[in-house]
Amino acid sequence: MKWFGATLVFFAELGMLAGLAWWGFHAADGVAAWLLAVALPSVAVTLWGQFLAPKAPRRLKGIMLPFMRLNVLLLGALAAYLAGAVALGLATAVCAIIGTAMAGDLVTTPPARV
Repeated sequence: MKWFGATLVFFAELGMLAGLAWWGFHAADGVAAWLLAVALPSVAVTLWGQFLAPKAPRRLKGIMLPFMRLNVLLLGALAAYLAGAVALGLATAVCAIIGTAMAGDLVTTPPARV
């Protein structure tokens, strides 16, 4: 069942990026809307890759990893919800919460090598 949790976390990551882009596009007008729609997900991907990804060079340790991962995913869900994409926001939040809980140690520690 851990693979299912990891899959839900992956879908939550995609929802987070879509939610940030959606909010960025609706937060401004004209060129600024397009810049925000591209910049917000880009910053999120960069930070995710540096601190939260399984092979991140500066991966967070201990309880901070699932805590920050869940908060970042829920921030993307909130952004989608506030921008009017209610279904996207709710689906992202549900996938983030259930996926983080089900993934267990898959979320907090890398898989063991055999």
